[in-house]
Amino acid sequence: MLHYVRHEEEFYCIIKLCSGVDLVSKAMVVFDDEIKESVVFLTDPVEIATFTKSVDEDKAVKGMGFSKWMQFSDEDFFYFERKGHPYDGRVESRNADDVSTLRQW
Repeated sequence: MLHYVRHEEEFYCIIKLCSGVDLVSKAMVVFDDEIKESVVFLTDPVEIATFTKSVDEDKAVKGMGFSKWMQFSDEDFFYFERKGHPYDGRVESRNADDVSTLRQW
């Protein structure tokens, strides 16, 4: 169970999936009485892509961008159950700069 987040309240988060993919999304955690476990709902998740580009022989520029996580899906939200594996690396963000960047995207 996820005790460190407020249940049934939306927040922005970064989630690392077991596959290694990092997602950024608006999320909500809800306790499911049927399975007796917390489930996480993600709204319009995006995948974080980082890149490095050489500009000179001894200089490089690092950057990041976002792309839609499930490119060919028309779903508005996704949900995750634990299914016996621990949840992986969630970070809740209430940082105003992070939230405004995500909203603009």
